[in-house]
Amino acid sequence: FQTAQRLGSTPCSREMSSFGTAAVLQTEDPNAIKVRIKVEPWDTAYCCMPMLRPRWYTFIRENSVEANRPCCVPPFCCMQACVCDCVRVNYVDRAPFTASCCGLCPGKFVSAYETMYCLYCIPTKCCYDMFCKCIFGETVVRVPCDNKVCKRCGCACPYLACIKESEKIAEELEKSRARASSTVVPTANRMEAN
Repeated sequence: FQTAQRLGSTPCSREMSSFGTAAVLQTEDPNAIKVRIKVEPWDTAYCCMPMLRPRWYTFIRENSVEANRPCCVPPFCCMQACVCDCVRVNYVDRAPFTASCCGLCPGKFVSAYETMYCLYCIPTKCCYDMFCKCIFGETVVRVPCDNKVCKRCGCACPYLACIKESEKIAEELEKSRARASSTVVPTANRMEAN
């Protein structure tokens, strides 16, 4: 603290305490966040608790992915007053959008269909479609590297589950990640432009 006083500033300088100025938070329109795509849930999502369905959503926005997975408190309550929102926001400049494998590979979002193999070479998509898809829907996963080995060896981590059109959603997530990495402008430049 004494060093900071000698330099003529406080421990929390003005630049460090400016809230909401990170480059990823700056949007095309400073008064709105554009929703690029609304993810559709699979038909069986929350079929056992219909009061949760109206509150379920996932939006892929210009700088983030926002999702709400509501739950009941306590679990067997069936009144709207018992519904609790569980909202999660992932910004495109943080994991899981950033590079994986210690920064060596950019990673990629893909449909889980690209990872459905048994013993690396036997496709199992038809089995999934026949027995599981009707209940669990489709899934978007994150693979650490965009190669056949990582897609087929079990390295994939689920990101969005129980949805429709997983190929389209994975493609849009990749576009968001690419836009973010190509349009990151230092905060000071964005503030001067406004």
